[in-house]
Amino acid sequence: MENHRKKRRNFIFTIYTIFLSFLVFSSLAFLFVLPGPKREYVSKVVIIPKGATATQIARILVKSKIIDRGSPFLFLAKLEGLDEALQAGEYELNNRMFYTAILKKLAKGEAVTHKFTIPEGFGMEEIANTLSQQELAGKDRFLELCRQPELFREVFEVEAKSLEGYLFPDTYYVLKEVSEEKIIRLLLTNFKAVTEKIDKNGNLCQKIGLSFHEVITLASIIEKEARQPKEHPLISSVYHNRLKRGMALEADPTVLYALGYYKPKLTYKDLKVRSPYNTYLYKGLPPGPIGNPGESAILAALTPANTDHLYFVSKQDGTHQFSKTLKEHNKAKNYY
Repeated sequence: MENHRKKRRNFIFTIYTIFLSFLVFSSLAFLFVLPGPKREYVSKVVIIPKGATATQIARILVKSKIIDRGSPFLFLAKLEGLDEALQAGEYELNNRMFYTAILKKLAKGEAVTHKFTIPEGFGMEEIANTLSQQELAGKDRFLELCRQPELFREVFEVEAKSLEGYLFPDTYYVLKEVSEEKIIRLLLTNFKAVTEKIDKNGNLCQKIGLSFHEVITLASIIEKEARQPKEHPLISSVYHNRLKRGMALEADPTVLYALGYYKPKLTYKDLKVRSPYNTYLYKGLPPGPIGNPGESAILAALTPANTDHLYFVSKQDGTHQFSKTLKEHNKAKNYY
């Protein structure tokens, strides 16, 4: 009988303990998992700095009015095993989010990304300026790294003194705290993917008798000369024809690159500037690219149109008049 009563007391105690635990757990869940009481809606981008601890992050969230108190947030972070997994970055948060949702977002690194665009033909300096203006990279650091292509051989081996020509123009999305090294790797990886798609085995390079570096150099000149991609193969044919005949390329963009600044019209004096990039003075291709060409220009450098053109002149509308002889070219120059 006594034994039966003891068992009954134990059973009741167990049920009571389970019920009490359930109440405590439910209260904690309500307190820690749910957002704070309904109040004025607050949504903002919160910056979590590198190296911030869970405690520091909780303080930032309280200060930003995303959460009311830090202790429930910290308790849940420890309970979920995420207190040491929270990542730095810019996060779009609001004060009606569940604490679990905030924690998971920070733990997964689902930060706000920043968009930047590199237009076709941009040079290293212009890219560096773009990134610096958007506060995504330090200009000097970016350029310093671009002049050390050996640092990025595991991504793409560039046989040149800089990465000029190999920083693929496109639209990119990066985190605010991304390093200059990672941005360069991103651009090089894209360049590699595009060029492998165009000429994976290097057969086209062999067919036209140019090295890969020479192809990118030629593509950069084509990119600078033509505003309209449809003209890329035609302009490419002019340069290929001149190279085959041993003629100077006489490409104005190479002179501008040699001068180091842009001007709308070149003078006779400009055409005499002493630089290996001046294709009026020196035959053949310049030592390297004069900008970063896009896919269309690279493809055109590899697959020029089949023409007898040796000259072209701007029509002042973004297109060009192509000529086979110097006589035709001079006539076109006088007309336009």
